[in-house]
Amino acid sequence: VILNKYGSDALRYYLLSSPVLQGDDINFSEKDVQNVTRRFLMILWNSFVYWKTYSKNSKSKNQSVKLVINKWLLAKWNSVLSEVTSNLEAYDIVGAARKIENFVVEDLSRWYIRRIREHMKPGNKAAGECGATLGRILQELSKALAPFTPFIAEGIYKGLDGKMESVHLEDWPKAGSMNLPTGQAGHEAGSRLLENMDEVRKIVSKGLEARQIAGIKIRQPLAGLKIKNKLDDELLDLIKGEVNVKKVSVAKDLKEEVELDTEISEVLKEEGLIREFIRQVQDFRKELRLTPQEKVGLFAKGSPDIEKILKKHHALVEKEITISEFIVGKIGEGKIKEISLGAEKAEIGINHAHHVKIKNA
Repeated sequence: VILNKYGSDALRYYLLSSPVLQGDDINFSEKDVQNVTRRFLMILWNSFVYWKTYSKNSKSKNQSVKLVINKWLLAKWNSVLSEVTSNLEAYDIVGAARKIENFVVEDLSRWYIRRIREHMKPGNKAAGECGATLGRILQELSKALAPFTPFIAEGIYKGLDGKMESVHLEDWPKAGSMNLPTGQAGHEAGSRLLENMDEVRKIVSKGLEARQIAGIKIRQPLAGLKIKNKLDDELLDLIKGEVNVKKVSVAKDLKEEVELDTEISEVLKEEGLIREFIRQVQDFRKELRLTPQEKVGLFAKGSPDIEKILKKHHALVEKEITISEFIVGKIGEGKIKEISLGAEKAEIGINHAHHVKIKNA
């Protein structure tokens, strides 16, 4: 029954990551097997599906690595793989399993993929580098996962066109094989990068906590965030994107680790409304099972104030959403949905017909 409901990978991983392998007694829990699927295997598979969806932008596996987020992912995987290998050599299967899970959930999905979404949009010059980096990591990850979750590992490996007939014919992956600088200098650079990214993630966590305390949704842009220590510009950009602020500045005399500017100007308020509009359109696209690359006609109708803001930010909407046209002021034929923008209601429509010229009604 358990195998039919959750699959053999979920049951196998549940047992391999449970205290029973450390000599402790446990009561078998079907709910915990279900949680393995939800908290780990689904996130792992969705990471692969994300790569597959955008893989046409990243066919080359020999892309040079320039972005700091990609260098970090490769360095992080090298570090994790080294620890996992040491765990397995010491017969610490539980420790190895949990390190891989933490990498997939916290590092790959909740951090890396979140931060490359802008780069992975069609037409972005960094899409190839990010797609190739993610593909390489997923392929090495499939090899490391083969003893723990053999079937999903095989599915990912074959989906990535692995060179062997099966992932189970591959050698165990080698730490340090990610084409990063070698030697002492390379090791020190990788260690600094990991330390700096840990600092970035701590700052982001504090910034998001400050937003939550202030009751400000993440899609509402804010003017700035002050931090104590200087970081490279690329790392500051990661903070800006994740906390959704226009500027990150250094102020060494801060009493707290971060200081968030919570004042929302009319300009920022408008942008927040547009971001919320974009999110709800994207959610509607998913409901209609549209692919990210599929262009459709988009229509919007609301109060005069809402329509004025939508017209003003027409270019941003077209940049963020894959559409062939954006018409404000009327709803054409097609699928229609009512949405909430702040305290106001509006309607959006999506139409597969592309014969109407782009205009603002």
